[in-house]
Amino acid sequence: MIVKAVIHMRIAFAHCLYESLGIEYISSYLKKEGHEVRLFFDPVLFDNYLIKNRILDKIFTFKNKLIDAIVKNKPDVVAFSVLSDNYIWCCRMAEEIKKRLKTTIVFGGIHPTAVPHRVLKNGFVDFVVCGEGEETMAILADHLAQGKNVESIENLGYKTNSETVVNKLRPLLKNLDSMPFPDKALFFNEHNDFIGEAYMIVTARGCPYQCSYCCENLMDKLYGKYHRRRTPDHVIDELLWAKKRYGIKRVNFQDSVFTYDRHWLEDFLPKYKAKINLPFFCFIYPSAVIDEKLIGLLTDAGCVTVNMGVQSINPELRKKIFLRNETNKEIIRVVDLIKKTNLYLYLDFVLWPWQTESELIETLKFCARMGADFVAVAWLIYYPGTEIIIISKNLGLLTQEDIDSIEEVKYYMPYAQRERVKMKIHSKIANFMFLSGLLPLFFMRAAIKVKGYRYMTSRNLFLPLIIIVGLIKQFVKKKSPFSYRSVLIYFGKYYYMYMKRRFINKT
Repeated sequence: MIVKAVIHMRIAFAHCLYESLGIEYISSYLKKEGHEVRLFFDPVLFDNYLIKNRILDKIFTFKNKLIDAIVKNKPDVVAFSVLSDNYIWCCRMAEEIKKRLKTTIVFGGIHPTAVPHRVLKNGFVDFVVCGEGEETMAILADHLAQGKNVESIENLGYKTNSETVVNKLRPLLKNLDSMPFPDKALFFNEHNDFIGEAYMIVTARGCPYQCSYCCENLMDKLYGKYHRRRTPDHVIDELLWAKKRYGIKRVNFQDSVFTYDRHWLEDFLPKYKAKINLPFFCFIYPSAVIDEKLIGLLTDAGCVTVNMGVQSINPELRKKIFLRNETNKEIIRVVDLIKKTNLYLYLDFVLWPWQTESELIETLKFCARMGADFVAVAWLIYYPGTEIIIISKNLGLLTQEDIDSIEEVKYYMPYAQRERVKMKIHSKIANFMFLSGLLPLFFMRAAIKVKGYRYMTSRNLFLPLIIIVGLIKQFVKKKSPFSYRSVLIYFGKYYYMYMKRRFINKT
């Protein structure tokens, strides 16, 4: 009896800056189907959303070294998980790889999902994967390995002659418990602090809310209802596995909103405390069943840090532009509840470019009164396919030319400040907001009264201030401020390791 050898594909993921749960899940699925997967990682030490220095980036760049390693490895497929924020990096890498290696290039992720035809216009992109990628990537790899026609694969975009074609979406996987655990070894083998310091996990996909600036509303438009959640026991099983295999120290729940389902939490949190018992971080939402009892459940289970999006204190802006229905009263109530505990509280605000100085001053006063541990301020970033683009166009704030530029990512879009915005007073006020969690209320009120913020620098101070505030809170108030890695790990071990590695053979 002759047994036919299983044909598998050698797939390389090229990625930069951060751990990707999306890649980890797809890798697990591909390996389950018999394919080989390898990660090629670029730390982009000095060209990221926090640190941008051309001289240091030129000295410590990994891009050429990474491309050489991929070419030497000769994978059958090179795949990229693409956000709008890393689209430029992905395009530059893919274009250079395509010049030097006859391989298949696949772009997946939220940016290609939003604008697949635009992405396919790049000569170096062979396929795009829209929506959830696990099944589609596995089927695509099987078809390529066996020389089959790929044109019927759902979720796939491809080129035929001079046209681009995007197939219909496959139905969503309803039972998330049926998915294999994410392939953490992919990133652990690259850099063990990705997992050992804080284990990144999601208990759900999607979000029950529909904020206009978020990609989740795009996914709901495409699928009807994208949001699903794993069972508590399945999440506990993964964390038990992670504790045994990697000795994890903290848990980072990356759900868009962790606290929306009280019944799920009442089942999960006692199990978490009994079986996992590690400090954890999560995102909360002002109107997501937050009360004193729930806060008690969170803290008792080990929650040490929470992040809550406020975005704006202007009710009309928040409701009509950002599509958020919570009230200022609800926001204040939740903040007051959290301040009674030892939880480290982040508050997120989005600066609307058309806000007046007086509106921002009111926001600054609000931040001062709230006294959160840290206020994170970001300029509004338009992401392709999101509802806020339609809202802004209808209000006459965006032209079609603007939208084309957004979809083609013609300018760099960092996290904490948008370079196209040139309003220095807005930036100065934003920097003052960063300090609201550190300076006493009487001092903030006095500084606001004499317009002391006008003497603040307009340069982006997000990075140095989050370090300073975080260290003070950690060592003086004994709070745990860091949701992912500690600042000493990130700017000590991480940077030291990669700066050293830059000049040795390991990639």
